Amino acid sequence: MAVLTHGLETTPTGATTWREILNDNMTALDPNRVFTGLLSAIPSAGTTGRFYFATDVDGLFWDTGTKWIPVANSRVRTITGADTATYADRFVLGNATGGALAPVLPAASAAAGQLLTYQKIDASGNAVTVTRAGSDTIDGATTVALAAQWDRVTLFSDGGSAWHRQ
Repeated sequence: MAVLTHGLETTPTGATTWREILNDNMTALDPNRVFTGLLSAIPSAGTTGRFYFATDVDGLFWDTGTKWIPVANSRVRTITGADTATYADRFVLGNATGGALAPVLPAASAAAGQLLTYQKIDASGNAVTVTRAGSDTIDGATTVALAAQWDRVTLFSDGGSAWHRQ
């Protein structure tokens, strides 16, 4: 087991999953700075250094003082129609059997540091075309097309106006 400089353990004794590690570490954090609940109940940002664990999406968020940013999230969703990702998402699986899909990324300015992976999971000839929000860019482009089954792209937000391939 390694203990990091802030006192959290990388692999607490007896923990076997990331969630057990998180739960063990949550007890080591200041209880006045760690909160849990549904993502829809996340309080307004404004107190730098607070953490919020959204139990419905298994996501850990950190308050920068001006906005909440995801620290660890594992939400996996499968889409078959119109969709806009949120900062709670981590993996979006596109099933385009019923027709081409054009899921929209969240605004990069609202998702600083977020990692988001899209993957086409069906064998149809319909594409899953990941699309920017507003005037954001995706490595300078407006879209990323996933044409073949198992094609995927992992993107991260710069917190400004762009998403970049990882």
